[in-house]
Amino acid sequence: MPETAVTAMQPYCTVSAPAEAEFVARRSRFLARLAPAADEERAITLLRARRAELPDASHHVYAFRRREQSACGHSDDGEPQGTAGMPLLGALIHADLQDCLLIVTRYFGGVLLGKGGLMRAYTDAAAQAIAAAPLVRMEPALLLSIDLDYAQYSRLPAIVASCGGAVLRADFAAGVTAHIRLSPDALPSLEAQVRALTSGRAQLIREGEEYIPVKL
Repeated sequence: MPETAVTAMQPYCTVSAPAEAEFVARRSRFLARLAPAADEERAITLLRARRAELPDASHHVYAFRRREQSACGHSDDGEPQGTAGMPLLGALIHADLQDCLLIVTRYFGGVLLGKGGLMRAYTDAAAQAIAAAPLVRMEPALLLSIDLDYAQYSRLPAIVASCGGAVLRADFAAGVTAHIRLSPDALPSLEAQVRALTSGRAQLIREGEEYIPVKL
């Protein structure tokens, strides 16, 4: 079944949990927070929460990137145009992070930094938050099923494991229906071993696909 190996899902990198960092430049404090945000609605919720948490801050600059449709957005939030939101977005692009929101909150310290100083400060704050974040690579995986007899199923978990996959569950009745998660690249090997196991009588059926996180 060659069509089973085809998947439109592409690997991508993101953060698995929020991370924070603090940076000080000429008495101005920059508080950075990087958090998962799979859609714009989630990003708006996180931004509102940050503003409510730190209502006395001078600025809440942000940038976000979404994996779907390569969407992105950013705001200088009152800082000189191009000095804040774009550096944050550039940091996300440079780190190749998607489905996440980066907010840098500034408390003005009374000393003007100038456009160049602001860009460096926001860039440095973003870099520190990214360095502190738990990064993961989301890899596509196929969800498969197969019907076997009990004797054949007893050998299946070891076969699937040898291909780097996992048997997620098994439904037992007159026979066994096994549900498997597997990397698309490993499918030809598993197919060959299933053919040998069942003398070509059983077939892997594609049920769907999902992402699995791999720590970086």
